[in-house]
Amino acid sequence: MKKFFTVFLVVLFVAAPLATVFAESDSEKLDRILKELQEIKAELQIVKIRATQQ
Repeated sequence: MKKFFTVFLVVLFVAAPLATVFAESDSEKLDRILKELQEIKAELQIVKIRATQQ
């Protein structure tokens, strides 16, 4: 059961996004990657602020 759950998570979080990446054109891929990187940067800034407040 644990192995099935692990495989399910891998398919959910890896295979599904990859399928959408291959379906997009290059400019759409780059735009989406840039947007995701900006979101990650914002989240990291929040974590940094919280870490300095403690």
